[in-house]
Amino acid sequence: MAIFILAVIIFVVADILIRFTIKKIQEKKIRSEREKALEVSLNLNFTTEAKSLKRAEVPNPKAKILCVDDEPIILDSFRKILVLDGYCVDTVET
Repeated sequence: MAIFILAVIIFVVADILIRFTIKKIQEKKIRSEREKALEVSLNLNFTTEAKSLKRAEVPNPKAKILCVDDEPIILDSFRKILVLDGYCVDTVET
């Protein structure tokens, strides 16, 4: 009986560890995809739409956000934070 209980405990612990590892791997993959989307979006040219427009698109976004601020460093920060959290972001200075 004790062996059976020990086997069940080992199985449960192994299952929890496997699920935790798989979740961490998936989160790392999603973050990597978002970082790549951010890198690509920073190199695109949208000046025909607006001189200061920078667009960052991610697959399956949580939402699309437009950020407007007259300071480029603030816009860059918004864009990086929001894209890494899974949002599509357009930023413009005016």
